[in-house]
Amino acid sequence: MVYEEDLLFVLQSLRKHPDVFASCKSLYGYRHMDTGMATVFKRAKSLNVIRANHEKLVCFKNHVNDEHVKANLSFTMANDIGWVIGIIRSAKGVDAGLKADYVMEMTGDEQLRPFVLDELRNAWITRIQKPLIALNKHWL
Repeated sequence: MVYEEDLLFVLQSLRKHPDVFASCKSLYGYRHMDTGMATVFKRAKSLNVIRANHEKLVCFKNHVNDEHVKANLSFTMANDIGWVIGIIRSAKGVDAGLKADYVMEMTGDEQLRPFVLDELRNAWITRIQKPLIALNKHWL
């Protein structure tokens, strides 16, 4: 995977080792940079977002009735999609139709879509991305 590989590792570890505890102390640091591999378009990124979001649902399936868990899942799903939309938009040498297809693929998944829409209004994505995700219309 080229995106979300660390998330999948954490989720799989939690499932295999349920005796893990929660801590308020920060034990993991993430440095976001505007350059590097994280900002380069790769087709696999949009597919990885879909896969990672499905893994989140599997990992938390027994807790999605908890409004806080569901809100957190929804919020992170919307933000992940929004982040990748920006990368797709700036991709060089990719036809606009393909870019739209990749966005539609991420935002149109039947199982994930209700979660993404639940917290879309609070997501840290642009005002332009929110209606694109909500409407999921190819012509947009």
